[in-house]
Amino acid sequence: MSRKLLVAVMATVVLNGCVVQVVSGPPRVAPRPPDVEASIFYERLRPYGTWVTVEEYGQVWVPGGMGPEWRPYVDGHWAYTEDGWLWVSDYEWGWAPFHYGRWARHPRYRWVWIPDTVWAPAWVTWRHGDDVVGWAPLGPRARWQEGVGLADDDERDVPPDAWCFVAEVELTRPVIREVARPVVQNVVIIRRTTNVTRYTIVNNRVVNDGVDVRHYEERTGRAVPRFRTVDRDDAGPAAVQGGEIRVYRPERGRPAPVPVVIDERELKRRQDFERKKLEADQEVEHREAAAARQREQADAEAARRKEQADAEAARRRAQADAAAAGRRGEAVIGQAVPRDAQATRQEQDEARRRQEQEHKVQEDRHQEEKRVMDQRHLGERETVRQNNEKDKDKNKDKDKEKAKER
Repeated sequence: MSRKLLVAVMATVVLNGCVVQVVSGPPRVAPRPPDVEASIFYERLRPYGTWVTVEEYGQVWVPGGMGPEWRPYVDGHWAYTEDGWLWVSDYEWGWAPFHYGRWARHPRYRWVWIPDTVWAPAWVTWRHGDDVVGWAPLGPRARWQEGVGLADDDERDVPPDAWCFVAEVELTRPVIREVARPVVQNVVIIRRTTNVTRYTIVNNRVVNDGVDVRHYEERTGRAVPRFRTVDRDDAGPAAVQGGEIRVYRPERGRPAPVPVVIDERELKRRQDFERKKLEADQEVEHREAAAARQREQADAEAARRKEQADAEAARRRAQADAAAAGRRGEAVIGQAVPRDAQATRQEQDEARRRQEQEHKVQEDRHQEEKRVMDQRHLGERETVRQNNEKDKDKNKDKDKEKAKER
């Protein structure tokens, strides 16, 4: 019975003009996608990786030859165009996975690309603050929705090690990998930065305006070159030629214009999310500061006890030396008369007073250093809070200005 069923399945596949590769388990060769645009991705990307089918997303592409630490949007650089920030990839196949579709983490293949048909200069989520800029691939559930724009963009879908952070002044460096912060710092940096992801529609084009270029120029004191994007006929990475960037956009989907309507519920949701995140970050900072103060107090107490023990040991050695000297003086005839006991006690008392004064001076110095450090921590937290408030106010003003312009 099983053999008859297998023959029937193979006959059906042959009639449909497909080729089947029988394997014992994943990866499976994905069937040719039915629509024309997806078929372009399938044919052009096949030499550079593997098409497989996974349960969560269906047909996905896995880049070949990537190490375990590889992540998207690191090998290349950013350029500013009329479409906003455009990612110029170093890979020959970078024209597709960094401008269409979404990236997702997978337990077996690590990073997989989920095809889609809407082109953008880059599909990333942005964070900015504390003189640091970072980006990561949008979560796999983020989608471009007609009449709304970017929907279901939830940072919880983005793992911390997917982020690439650089110093603010390094955003336009030609080789990002050379200046990227170590991944182990990402969790701390995420807490100290704010989500500034922003996608809009201008003349039926998706514009990636996550980092305000004018604000960036003011902060860094550097003018950012402007480029114009033009289409190229052959598949390949974006090519910078003079004031133009030539990009390959085959049969790209045209997103519907997004009406200039402020979604109050979405705005309130984002504000609540940022407020809760700020409160959580402040709570973490308070706990870290309290732990640091406890460590400092414990260290100071240990140092004080050690000083007391050393002083007591020195006093006992002095007494022992004095007693030994007295015994030697009594035993040797013709030598100097033993030192008066009262004078010895006075010297010992004087030495003890000096030690107590030195210990008090050290304690006063430690308390002053602790007070200065506490004031510095408070000042830094207040500066971070004010900067976050200013960034939020600026983002609101910009949203209102763009809404008025439209």
